[in-house]
Amino acid sequence: MNKAKLTALCHKISKNTGLTFNSVMTYYFLEAILKKLSQSSYSNHYIFKGGFLLSNVIGVESRSTADIDFLFHKQTLSEENIQQQLEEILTEAKDGIQFSIQSITAIKESDDYGGYRATILC
Repeated sequence: MNKAKLTALCHKISKNTGLTFNSVMTYYFLEAILKKLSQSSYSNHYIFKGGFLLSNVIGVESRSTADIDFLFHKQTLSEENIQQQLEEILTEAKDGIQFSIQSITAIKESDDYGGYRATILC
């Protein structure tokens, strides 16, 4: 789908659902990332959780979210590991969407179970 068609479709969905255009566009790109992850060799190592999962269960009209949360399963949690895996997962461009990893930063460092935030430009 080209940029003009995607923009028109997102405007139409926005009008029909009452969600903002940006929420619809964000939802589209988050789903594209999930699709790539599900088709990758890493699909069994990421456990999908959080608000985006809830929005898919209870309906996108009920909740808008701007991120995807995962539990890293049976792997070493490190910035380097996440960077390498995301690069592999997001490199395929069969859908015409280009992804760029902007940053990976440590979060919740004081918790028993820290984590990382990856910022991806679509």
